[in-house]
Amino acid sequence: DAIILSHVCEHLVHPSMVIEKLLGFLNKKGRLIIAVPNTAFYKYRLKLLKGDWTLYESGPFDKTHLHFYSYHSADNILGEQPQVTIRKIPGQLAVPLWPLRKLLPSFCKKIDAAFGRQFPNLVAQQVILVVEPSAPW
Repeated sequence: DAIILSHVCEHLVHPSMVIEKLLGFLNKKGRLIIAVPNTAFYKYRLKLLKGDWTLYESGPFDKTHLHFYSYHSADNILGEQPQVTIRKIPGQLAVPLWPLRKLLPSFCKKIDAAFGRQFPNLVAQQVILVVEPSAPW
């Protein structure tokens, strides 16, 4: 019914080839759900603007990442898949509202959602792709 690739594709040499093979295992109404870190998230942009290109043991800049995606480029993971539709979802929205998060959590969630709709590339920590068949697999 579903195959989930959560923070896997950025580590693969040829993610589109793996995805193409996995699509063949889904049933007629199956879904492929892919999550990748959004390297255009504001915290990561600030890190790079400061000139810090350090690779770490874990996280979005770990030593094993072969690809880097943003909200706008994440659907390129699929390569040419003509029989699918892709729904892109900004995940883990976080606008820099640190002092207010503990005082007004519901207000901050509304701000996160509003900014997430307008600026997903800036405030989404990850990108979620839901790959659905345009025609039966």
